[in-house]
Amino acid sequence: MSESSWLKISLDSSYFTAGERVTGEVMVFTKTSNTKILLKSLGTEKLSLKKPGSLVVHHSTQIFSLDVELMKIASETQAVFPFTFKLPSFSPASFSFADSDVELNNVMCEITYYIEAILIHNSNELQRDILPFVMLNKNSRLIISPHIDFTSTLTACWCFQRGISTISIEPMDMNHISCKDQKKYRIIINSQSNQTLASIIGQVVYEVKFIIPGEKTLQMRKIISRSVPNIDSLKRDAPDINSIVYIFETDLSAINIGDNPCSNKSSMCFSEYKLQVFAVYDVGCRSKRAECEIPLQVNPKKSKNEKPEPPSFWEPIEHSLKSFILSTDHSDPESYSQNNININFPQTPDDF
Repeated sequence: MSESSWLKISLDSSYFTAGERVTGEVMVFTKTSNTKILLKSLGTEKLSLKKPGSLVVHHSTQIFSLDVELMKIASETQAVFPFTFKLPSFSPASFSFADSDVELNNVMCEITYYIEAILIHNSNELQRDILPFVMLNKNSRLIISPHIDFTSTLTACWCFQRGISTISIEPMDMNHISCKDQKKYRIIINSQSNQTLASIIGQVVYEVKFIIPGEKTLQMRKIISRSVPNIDSLKRDAPDINSIVYIFETDLSAINIGDNPCSNKSSMCFSEYKLQVFAVYDVGCRSKRAECEIPLQVNPKKSKNEKPEPPSFWEPIEHSLKSFILSTDHSDPESYSQNNININFPQTPDDF
């Protein structure tokens, strides 16, 4: 930090939900007269594709931008300049993915957001501060159902019915899970045929699709977390064999596909998580599988909101709040005008 100037951004939170207002302030100390503060914000989506035997191709698109003059400063000052702007409701979540498909196409995709403040005297930059923030998409507001049932008919040979099986899924807390976290679900299997229950499988599946300009759509599917409990122990411990309960603990850190491979929808990416439960019965001359599937809203990890430490002599003047409007030409994630930056160059160890 220069002895004659100091500049920091402070936000009310380290994360925001699409459609919310970002609120914060720029704190500045300067001994230089005739300065000004520029305030910038940018949301971008970037994707890199490396196909076997080919060069890396980059694509990028801008989600929104802000580039304004926050304040002119005539003389030496210590001041706080509050600001606010409303995020587009279509903003995709902060996202980070890196993996390859079955054809060994390597894909890296990132969606990032940041705010920047710059203190300028004439054309000289005196101070700069950049602060990233996490975006949650609008689906993070969805209310989790406390109880979901799926009923299957059990049939034996020649389609003879052997009863029904109802699988119930109950989340043990009502908060959406975040990337790399764990969450428990109570799985209840109700059936008069539970005596013939041979196995139970619980798993979380991640499916992602990349729509890349000039390329065929790339799709990937990963089993993120899987559990196969001991069926004999479950039957033995059940107070009522017709109602078997087990706790399925999902672990989204079990496989590495990037830092924030969350549930998302953007101009080049659609990703979703599904919780699946299968109950396999030995009925008649064959096995019959009862199954259920529910979507999971997985949010990006939230970073800690750290407040800047002002100088020891800090006695600022509080200025009035300024409201700004972001620049965007889009009304939904699928309408981004893609600014495709096709940069071909030999692959280096840092590319992937």
